Amino acid sequence: MKVHGCQLYFNHKISSCYLRSIDGNWNEPETHIFLRNIIQKTSAKLAFVDVGANIGEMIIDVGRYPNVTHCVGFEPNPECVFACKKATALNGYTHIEIIQKAVAADSGEAQFNISEKASTTSSLVENTNRIGVTVEVTTLDAESRKFSGTTIILIDVEGAELLVMKGGKNYIASQKPLIIFEYHEGTRKRFSLEEVRGVLGPEYQILRLRQDGTLDSDLRSTWNCVAVHSDS
Repeated sequence: MKVHGCQLYFNHKISSCYLRSIDGNWNEPETHIFLRNIIQKTSAKLAFVDVGANIGEMIIDVGRYPNVTHCVGFEPNPECVFACKKATALNGYTHIEIIQKAVAADSGEAQFNISEKASTTSSLVENTNRIGVTVEVTTLDAESRKFSGTTIILIDVEGAELLVMKGGKNYIASQKPLIIFEYHEGTRKRFSLEEVRGVLGPEYQILRLRQDGTLDSDLRSTWNCVAVHSDS
């Protein structure tokens, strides 16, 4: 499947993940616009970390920019991992690493709840009407040696975003990455922005990612938010 010049691999076993990409469009175009603007307007060498890589939509798009030198995608669903690795090969990328693990506050094992009807909503924290499988869990702190330097982190894990940040608290405090995280009607039931601020610290400002790919400070209605360190 070709989407905006990138190749995605269609895995029929998780067809519900593809949504708009079936028609050649990104599922979350505003995030792609924001990432493109950030990456193209800096000359810095960047690393990109995709926590909840799903079918590889974000990591495959970001991986094409010449100043993105290394990408790491974390994804516990084996069918999604298969799709990501296939897409990586289709695009000829050698700087993308796909890791079949979930990311949370602590390393170990956990139940990952897979939704057969909507694979994009599979989650560590939501288990209603889902198939539970045991997966390996890691933390950003434990994996941080893989993405040193100026880093953009995208976290889309269906309500476990705060857990990911807690497990990367030391890394975040020392490296000050730009963090994009999902925060909408569903995830608001799991954590608050005040809790996010408590983990990230007062040096981080949280902004809303708008549908046009720009940022503002109106946090009353959001889908994705962006946390920016004052030294960024």
